[in-house]
Amino acid sequence: MKLRLLLGTIGVCFSYFLVILRSSLDSQSENDDLQLEHQDHIAIRVDSQQSNNDLQLVACIEALRNRNSDLIQIISEQVKEQNKDHKPLTNAEEENNSQEDEEQIPVVVVPVISYDVKIESLLAETISDLHKIAQQTAVNGGFGEQFIQVYGSCRREFLEESLTSLGLKKLSTDEVHSMSWKNQRDTAVRWIKASNVCLKILFDGERRLCGRVFLGFPAAADLSFMEISGKTATWLLDFANAVATASPSPERLFMILDLFEALRDMIPDFERIFQDQMRNEAVTIWKKLGEAIWKNFMELGYALIRNQTPLTMTPIGGTIHSHTRYLMNYLLIACDSRQTLEQVFKENMHLLKEYPELDERVGSNSSSMQTVINWIMEMFDRNLEAKSKTFEDLALSHVFLMNNRHYMVQKARNRELGIVLGDDWFQKQSEKIRQYLAGYLSSSWDKVLEILKLDGSSDSIQTRPNGAAKAMKKKLKMFNVEFENICRVQSSWYVDEKLRQDIMIVLVKTLLPAYGSFIRRFQSVAKLGKNADKYVKYGDIEAKLNDLLGGVSASTSHQK
Repeated sequence: MKLRLLLGTIGVCFSYFLVILRSSLDSQSENDDLQLEHQDHIAIRVDSQQSNNDLQLVACIEALRNRNSDLIQIISEQVKEQNKDHKPLTNAEEENNSQEDEEQIPVVVVPVISYDVKIESLLAETISDLHKIAQQTAVNGGFGEQFIQVYGSCRREFLEESLTSLGLKKLSTDEVHSMSWKNQRDTAVRWIKASNVCLKILFDGERRLCGRVFLGFPAAADLSFMEISGKTATWLLDFANAVATASPSPERLFMILDLFEALRDMIPDFERIFQDQMRNEAVTIWKKLGEAIWKNFMELGYALIRNQTPLTMTPIGGTIHSHTRYLMNYLLIACDSRQTLEQVFKENMHLLKEYPELDERVGSNSSSMQTVINWIMEMFDRNLEAKSKTFEDLALSHVFLMNNRHYMVQKARNRELGIVLGDDWFQKQSEKIRQYLAGYLSSSWDKVLEILKLDGSSDSIQTRPNGAAKAMKKKLKMFNVEFENICRVQSSWYVDEKLRQDIMIVLVKTLLPAYGSFIRRFQSVAKLGKNADKYVKYGDIEAKLNDLLGGVSASTSHQK
């Protein structure tokens, strides 16, 4: 548009100049005609040379635009070809081949493997013509500045179209902040790819092209390059800055981690291509992303604090709560970036002052990352205890807590998360699991065992057979009702197989001997005689016990 305006202005001025020149020729003397004719010849020659440059520039710009389309297609296809077998993975794919019972964690970006993309050069003839125009129009002043703007506008158009072909568009800070985290995540994936294409392919190409077009004019080459690539680089950094300054949310952590690591790896390229000014801007935004990682990680703990009421849905049968799955998978993936998180927490220790509940916890023997994760686990402990109060059945409450803590231990063991949590955490969890196991046994089976207790000696049974027979029949009837009710209710409950084995071992050692002893005493009552067996409903209770706690492990049903 600027070029067409420029050419139009030149044409109008030239026409006006000829009108004035003809009027002057009519009114002046013949002696002046020779001089005016000479001046007219010079003016027309100079203007013709400038017009010729304009026409050449128009042709070169058109050739550039035509070639731009070809180059954009080449870049897009080659990058797409290199990455067709590399797609983002969700936590379920990464953890256990997309198990349906795992809570989905935000996407982890898989970066482009290689940027060794080769593109054909612009036509040598076009570059040569542009260089001649740059020389002829005195690049260091006057029309030369306009030439730089026209040329730069065309090249920026190429860069912007290249980014668009890679799925990236220019967004304001407000637009980024108003996006859902899923849209931000998808844009971040495209941003990482597009930024690497710019830094490793496009900017280098523009630097070489400016060097050839403005050969002999290094200041103009630098000015033109910054006009073209510097503005595009600022546009890219603006997105990362907008992400870093958005409101914290746990779901955004992994996206920010990816941006943080990607920008960290890009900083040497910023320094190589742009030197200090742009590198310093990239470093500043990279540090902002580090602070955002800290704040988004902390937000996970505060979300747990806000959700410590027993109003949330709890799973039927005491199975593992969806929040437990989410938290553990979240922390497992986070700790896969342990080195990055350790770096971030170490460099942002000053932020601890904003969190008094953590400031006093950081000691010489623990890292700030370990402190934060242990604090989050404590918040979740309270959260879990609150959810357990939803169950009216105390035994089921113990099963729920036992299942969830066992799941947490199994998930963290032999992983980076387990290293961060430390041996003390595992010991505390094991002790709590034993307490919940004891609580389950007590609330479920103490009453049954109490029924099976025998009163008096065998002599009293023989001397008072009528009373003994009546009392033992009553006890046996109570046992049958209680035992049957427990088996019926708890057959739908779920307990992890390892925990279930532990429970069965205890019941075999306690309930089976007590029941066996009671039945033998019952059969010895003289009053009952041969009729004793008709009162015995369960000859082998061990077979019945095997039906306990074998419910569905990942029920989709919930109860309040």
